[in-house]
Amino acid sequence: MIVAGKKGNTDFVEMYLLGDKGPVQRLKAEADQLSEEEKAKPKRKK
Repeated sequence: MIVAGKKGNTDFVEMYLLGDKGPVQRLKAEADQLSEEEKAKPKRKK
């Protein structure tokens, strides 16, 4: 199961992969899919 949720006024969503025995653990280097350039882009205005 995938669980997703937004925090604050941001365009990004935190996602968690949950298995039968709880959250699936992985290295941060494998989990981080956004480049530093993408993270630095201006936030979307509502």
